Amino acid sequence: MLAESEGPKPIGSEALWKSSIIVNNTKHPVTHHQHKRRAPIQRSCFLGLETKPELLWEDWDEGGEFTKSLTLKNIGLKLQKLQLRPPVTKFFSISSSRNVAVSPGTTLSIPVTFKPEEKCKYEDSIEFHGKDGSFQVSLQAVVPSPALEVPDTVLLPLCAVHQAASAPFLLKNLSKLHTYFHWECPEPFQVSPEEGVLKPSQEIQLMVVFQPQQALLYNKLAACRFGEEGEKADCCVAVRLQGVAKYPCLQLRSPSSKAEQQHGGPVLNFGSVAVGQSVQKCFDICNPSHVSKAGF
Repeated sequence: MLAESEGPKPIGSEALWKSSIIVNNTKHPVTHHQHKRRAPIQRSCFLGLETKPELLWEDWDEGGEFTKSLTLKNIGLKLQKLQLRPPVTKFFSISSSRNVAVSPGTTLSIPVTFKPEEKCKYEDSIEFHGKDGSFQVSLQAVVPSPALEVPDTVLLPLCAVHQAASAPFLLKNLSKLHTYFHWECPEPFQVSPEEGVLKPSQEIQLMVVFQPQQALLYNKLAACRFGEEGEKADCCVAVRLQGVAKYPCLQLRSPSSKAEQQHGGPVLNFGSVAVGQSVQKCFDICNPSHVSKAGF
């Protein structure tokens, strides 16, 4: 009879590749926080001009120079003349004229350059003033942070006790940072490779090995600690590993005979054999269980 080693019963394989993204710090592998990337910024309309209300820099390094384009599309029926107030901090700059005009049906593109000096959050804005009013476009730069994507659950094949089964899964680096990772995996599971460094946006295949020593239903969490290469790995993502172990069952079968019926089990009856002669008999070894038996 199977006993359960931890947690609820295994779920179906349809949950095998359901993904979770976790980048917040955590001290316990079973207590984690999900982080979802920002949804694409929707365009808005101001004074008949279609534009984004915000420009966002997410992947950057201090000391570099990063440029995005702010576009203004005139979807109205009249010419829009605007006075532009540039960013006030030295970290954001534009090369456009302070006075701009956008004709109906045309688009104006304004390059905005971000020059960070240290790793911290930056905020600024650009203001546009027209005859009928004004509007503002926010400029934001957030600190790059490591982010890994893994499946919520990996379901291992049915396995015989003292044997091994394995299943692959993907580990993906969603950030633009070189990210170090290290797995903390409970027995009887093992993740390989146990540690490594992922390049920006790199995806690798890992292997879970299941080596049960008892006939149990196993349901455990493996924790992956990760962080920017060279920094403390203080982020964590957890993957649920599920597997079932059973004892194999072997049966011996031979042609039925009265002797077998009398003994209640398989009997090979060689009858009378003369000295110096040999007689050969055959019997079958069967495995009626759902797990394989490597040797006996």
